[in-house]
Amino acid sequence: MRLYRRVAGLATVTALSLGAAACGVAEAAIDAAAAATPAGKLLAAAPDQATPAFAFATKGDCSGSISGVVDPAAKAARASATAKVPGVGAVTMSYLLIGEDKSFFSIAFKPASLHAANGVPKGWHKVDPAKVGEESREMLVYSPEILDPLGVGGLASVASGVVQDGAKYTGTIDMTRIEQAKRILPATTMTKLGDRAKAVPFEAIVDEATGTTTSFTLSPPDAKSCTAVYDKFGAVKKVSAPKAKKATAALYRLLGA
Repeated sequence: MRLYRRVAGLATVTALSLGAAACGVAEAAIDAAAAATPAGKLLAAAPDQATPAFAFATKGDCSGSISGVVDPAAKAARASATAKVPGVGAVTMSYLLIGEDKSFFSIAFKPASLHAANGVPKGWHKVDPAKVGEESREMLVYSPEILDPLGVGGLASVASGVVQDGAKYTGTIDMTRIEQAKRILPATTMTKLGDRAKAVPFEAIVDEATGTTTSFTLSPPDAKSCTAVYDKFGAVKKVSAPKAKKATAALYRLLGA
């Protein structure tokens, strides 16, 4: 049970965590004049229902290593998050959603011996979201927030001093206005920043062809940068249902049941 608690905590902090954290920011309506400003254009560049299927990933010193695919038209998504658990090893958690009624989950341990030692099976399992904890349920049910899995829209909504130079946008982000900001930048970085977290420099690139943000880099003072990347628009492999078993009681406990 101790391992279950530690890994369940990891799941809520990593998989799809950037988008979930950034969605805690209230979105204010903007008029046509504001929408034409660099800040307005950056805010509008977050992926939405009209965006072609795309891949996403985090790079650099982010709170977790996250990657996957979103297909807005098919209401499908796949995401994997990898992190190290002190005293346990490396853990990779994967979520796959198709439509509003197909949810799958898998977990991979390194060393692999932890699967048998803790009764946690390998491979994909079909999960009933109604049987898991609230935070895990958010990862297993398709919702509008999944369209922007790394939360670049939420980051843009708290940007200040936005300047546009062609496809590049720069300014600062007030991380204190983002719920659970430690899910985006490492907790140690947020603690070190202190009041400087109110003005973290960023650089974003917006693809002129798609009108969508392709990278959003946070560069905290005296720390390594964290980058959210969206790419391969319209050129990613279709998200399809995996060969899956029925979820076990051990997996449901892992997911907070």
